[in-house]
Amino acid sequence: QTCPLFAKSFLLASMFKLFLILFDPDDHGSCARVDMSNMSQQTLLEIVISKFKVGFNPFIDANGDQRPVSEWPGITFDDSGKNVTEIHWSDMYFVKKSEIELQWLPQTVRYFEFEKSSIKCAVDLTALPEKLEVLSLAENGHVGSVCLKNLPQPLTELYLQRNAFSGEIALDSLPPGIRGIMINDNDFCGSLNLTQMPNSLEILDVSFNSFDGEVNLTQL
Repeated sequence: QTCPLFAKSFLLASMFKLFLILFDPDDHGSCARVDMSNMSQQTLLEIVISKFKVGFNPFIDANGDQRPVSEWPGITFDDSGKNVTEIHWSDMYFVKKSEIELQWLPQTVRYFEFEKSSIKCAVDLTALPEKLEVLSLAENGHVGSVCLKNLPQPLTELYLQRNAFSGEIALDSLPPGIRGIMINDNDFCGSLNLTQMPNSLEILDVSFNSFDGEVNLTQL
Protein backbone atom coordinates (compact mmCIF):
# COMPACT_ATOMS: atom_id res chain seq x y z
CA GLN A 1 0.00 0.00 0.00
CA THR A 2 1.35 3.40 -0.92
CA CYS A 3 0.78 6.44 1.24
CA PRO A 4 -0.07 9.75 -0.40
CA LEU A 5 1.74 12.77 0.98
CA PHE A 6 -0.42 15.21 2.89
CA ALA A 7 0.26 18.69 3.95
CA LYS A 8 0.06 17.90 7.63
CA SER A 9 3.30 16.52 9.01
CA PHE A 10 4.96 15.96 12.32
CA LEU A 11 8.62 16.35 13.18
CA LEU A 12 10.41 14.11 15.62
CA ALA A 13 13.60 15.84 16.64
CA SER A 14 16.62 13.97 17.94
CA MET A 15 19.61 15.88 19.28
CA PHE A 16 20.87 16.97 15.90
CA LYS A 17 18.69 15.15 13.38
CA LEU A 18 15.12 15.56 12.21
CA PHE A 19 12.88 12.66 11.30
CA LEU A 20 9.96 13.64 9.09
CA ILE A 21 6.80 11.53 9.06
CA LEU A 22 4.03 12.41 6.64
CA PHE A 23 0.59 10.94 7.07
CA ASP A 24 -3.09 11.57 6.73
CA PRO A 25 -4.48 12.31 10.22
CA ASP A 26 -7.76 10.64 9.23
CA ASP A 27 -6.05 7.44 8.06
CA HIS A 28 -5.80 4.99 10.96
CA GLY A 29 -4.32 2.23 8.83
CA SER A 30 -0.76 1.12 8.27
CA CYS A 31 0.26 4.39 6.62
CA ALA A 32 -0.47 6.32 9.81
CA ARG A 33 1.80 4.19 11.96
CA VAL A 34 5.55 4.41 12.35
CA ASP A 35 7.27 1.10 11.65
CA MET A 36 9.97 1.02 14.30
CA SER A 37 11.42 -2.17 12.86
CA ASN A 38 12.75 -0.16 9.93
CA MET A 39 14.52 2.31 12.22
CA SER A 40 18.07 1.74 13.44
CA GLN A 41 18.72 1.37 17.14
CA GLN A 42 20.87 4.49 16.95
CA THR A 43 17.88 6.44 15.62
CA LEU A 44 15.47 5.01 18.19
CA LEU A 45 17.73 5.79 21.13
CA GLU A 46 18.39 9.30 19.86
CA ILE A 47 14.62 9.85 20.00
CA VAL A 48 14.49 8.39 23.52
CA ILE A 49 16.92 11.07 24.72
CA SER A 50 15.77 13.83 22.36
CA LYS A 51 14.10 15.79 25.18
CA PHE A 52 16.93 15.48 27.67
CA LYS A 53 18.25 18.81 28.87
CA VAL A 54 21.71 18.57 30.36
CA GLY A 55 24.71 20.71 31.10
CA PHE A 56 27.36 18.12 30.30
CA ASN A 57 25.95 15.84 27.62
CA PRO A 58 27.52 12.35 27.60
CA PHE A 59 25.76 11.47 24.35
CA ILE A 60 27.60 13.96 22.12
CA ASP A 61 31.28 14.39 21.34
CA ALA A 62 33.52 17.46 21.57
CA ASN A 63 32.34 18.62 18.14
CA GLY A 64 28.68 18.53 19.14
CA ASP A 65 27.93 15.41 17.09
CA GLN A 66 25.99 12.42 18.34
CA ARG A 67 28.25 9.67 19.60
CA PRO A 68 27.58 6.14 18.32
CA VAL A 69 25.39 4.24 20.76
CA SER A 70 28.34 1.93 21.42
CA GLU A 71 30.06 4.91 23.10
CA TRP A 72 27.09 5.92 25.25
CA PRO A 73 27.34 5.31 29.00
CA GLY A 74 25.44 2.39 30.49
CA ILE A 75 24.74 0.53 27.24
CA THR A 76 25.09 -3.26 26.97
CA PHE A 77 24.88 -5.18 23.69
CA ASP A 78 24.17 -8.83 22.95
CA ASP A 79 26.90 -11.17 21.69
CA SER A 80 26.47 -9.92 18.13
CA GLY A 81 27.35 -6.39 19.23
CA LYS A 82 24.40 -5.05 17.26
CA ASN A 83 21.40 -5.20 19.59
CA VAL A 84 21.06 -3.21 22.80
CA THR A 85 19.86 -5.48 25.60
CA GLU A 86 20.49 -3.42 28.75
CA ILE A 87 20.49 0.29 29.58
CA HIS A 88 21.73 1.51 32.97
CA TRP A 89 21.32 5.24 33.46
CA SER A 90 21.60 6.12 37.14
CA ASP A 91 22.86 9.20 38.96
CA MET A 92 22.88 11.17 35.71
CA TYR A 93 21.89 14.80 36.19
CA PHE A 94 19.16 16.13 33.91
CA VAL A 95 17.28 19.40 34.16
CA LYS A 96 13.87 18.77 35.76
CA LYS A 97 12.04 19.88 32.62
CA SER A 98 13.62 17.04 30.66
CA GLU A 99 11.46 14.22 29.32
CA ILE A 100 12.16 10.62 28.40
CA GLU A 101 10.45 8.87 25.47
CA LEU A 102 10.18 5.26 26.65
CA GLN A 103 7.95 4.23 23.76
CA TRP A 104 10.96 4.49 21.42
CA LEU A 105 13.14 1.99 23.26
CA PRO A 106 14.41 -0.72 20.89
CA GLN A 107 12.46 -3.98 21.08
CA THR A 108 15.66 -5.84 22.01
CA VAL A 109 15.97 -4.09 25.40
CA ARG A 110 15.43 -6.51 28.31
CA TYR A 111 16.67 -4.37 31.21
CA PHE A 112 16.07 -0.63 31.56
CA GLU A 113 17.23 1.34 34.57
CA PHE A 114 16.72 5.10 34.84
CA GLU A 115 17.18 6.19 38.43
CA LYS A 116 18.15 9.16 40.60
CA SER A 117 18.11 11.62 37.72
CA SER A 118 16.05 14.50 39.23
CA ILE A 119 14.03 14.50 35.99
CA LYS A 120 10.39 15.52 36.48
CA CYS A 121 7.98 14.31 33.79
CA ALA A 122 5.15 11.91 33.06
CA VAL A 123 6.02 8.52 31.57
CA ASP A 124 4.16 6.20 29.21
CA LEU A 125 4.38 2.53 30.21
CA THR A 126 1.91 1.27 27.60
CA ALA A 127 4.36 0.76 24.72
CA LEU A 128 7.46 -0.76 26.30
CA PRO A 129 9.68 -3.30 24.50
CA GLU A 130 7.95 -6.66 24.25
CA LYS A 131 10.96 -8.52 25.72
CA LEU A 132 11.50 -6.21 28.69
CA GLU A 133 12.14 -8.12 31.94
CA VAL A 134 13.19 -5.38 34.37
CA LEU A 135 12.07 -1.74 34.50
CA SER A 136 13.35 0.65 37.14
CA LEU A 137 12.35 4.32 37.22
CA ALA A 138 13.03 4.72 40.93
CA GLU A 139 13.96 7.91 42.76
CA ASN A 140 13.27 10.40 40.01
CA GLY A 141 10.67 13.16 39.97
CA HIS A 142 8.17 11.45 37.70
CA VAL A 143 4.63 12.79 37.88
CA GLY A 144 1.16 11.92 36.59
CA SER A 145 -0.78 8.69 36.51
CA VAL A 146 0.55 5.22 35.72
CA CYS A 147 -1.13 2.57 33.56
CA LEU A 148 0.01 -1.01 34.18
CA LYS A 149 -2.52 -2.70 31.90
CA ASN A 150 -0.21 -3.25 28.93
CA LEU A 151 3.10 -4.19 30.51
CA PRO A 152 5.35 -6.63 28.61
CA GLN A 153 4.52 -10.23 29.47
CA PRO A 154 8.13 -11.22 30.34
CA LEU A 155 8.38 -8.43 32.96
CA THR A 156 9.53 -9.77 36.34
CA GLU A 157 10.54 -6.62 38.24
CA LEU A 158 8.97 -3.14 38.32
CA TYR A 159 10.43 -0.32 40.39
CA LEU A 160 8.55 2.99 40.51
CA GLN A 161 9.25 3.98 44.11
CA ARG A 162 10.15 7.43 45.39
CA ASN A 163 8.64 9.53 42.63
CA ALA A 164 5.64 11.86 42.53
CA PHE A 165 3.21 9.61 40.67
CA SER A 166 -0.43 10.21 41.55
CA GLY A 167 -3.97 9.04 40.85
CA GLU A 168 -5.40 5.55 41.06
CA ILE A 169 -3.33 2.55 40.00
CA ALA A 170 -4.74 -0.81 38.88
CA LEU A 171 -2.89 -3.96 39.92
CA ASP A 172 -5.37 -6.44 38.45
CA SER A 173 -3.72 -7.16 35.08
CA LEU A 174 -0.04 -7.63 35.85
CA PRO A 175 2.27 -9.90 33.82
CA PRO A 176 1.92 -13.53 34.96
CA GLY A 177 5.56 -13.98 35.96
CA ILE A 178 6.16 -10.74 37.84
CA ARG A 179 8.07 -11.22 41.11
CA GLY A 180 8.57 -7.72 42.49
CA ILE A 181 6.62 -4.44 42.43
CA MET A 182 7.76 -1.34 44.29
CA ILE A 183 5.42 1.65 44.08
CA ASN A 184 6.05 3.02 47.56
CA ASP A 185 6.69 6.69 48.36
CA ASN A 186 4.43 8.20 45.72
CA ASP A 187 1.00 9.83 45.91
CA PHE A 188 -1.19 7.05 44.51
CA CYS A 189 -4.73 7.17 45.87
CA GLY A 190 -8.09 5.41 45.79
CA SER A 191 -8.81 1.80 46.66
CA LEU A 192 -6.26 -0.97 46.32
CA ASN A 193 -7.33 -4.24 44.68
CA LEU A 194 -5.01 -7.09 45.65
CA THR A 195 -7.35 -9.94 44.74
CA GLN A 196 -5.75 -10.79 41.40
CA MET A 197 -2.04 -10.85 42.22
CA PRO A 198 0.00 -13.32 40.13
CA ASN A 199 1.18 -16.42 42.01
CA SER A 200 4.76 -15.51 41.11
CA LEU A 201 4.69 -12.30 43.17
CA GLU A 202 7.24 -12.26 46.01
CA ILE A 203 7.58 -8.57 46.91
CA LEU A 204 4.92 -5.85 46.84
CA ASP A 205 5.56 -2.48 48.50
CA VAL A 206 2.70 0.04 48.36
CA SER A 207 3.60 1.96 51.51
CA PHE A 208 3.67 5.73 51.89
CA ASN A 209 0.93 6.52 49.39
CA SER A 210 -2.58 7.91 49.86
CA PHE A 211 -4.66 4.75 49.40
CA ASP A 212 -7.93 4.53 51.30
CA GLY A 213 -10.69 2.03 51.95
CA GLU A 214 -10.53 -1.62 52.95
CA VAL A 215 -8.02 -4.07 51.48
CA ASN A 216 -8.82 -7.74 50.83
CA LEU A 217 -5.74 -9.82 51.72
CA THR A 218 -7.38 -13.24 51.57
CA GLN A 219 -6.21 -14.06 48.04
CA LEU A 220 -2.54 -13.22 48.33
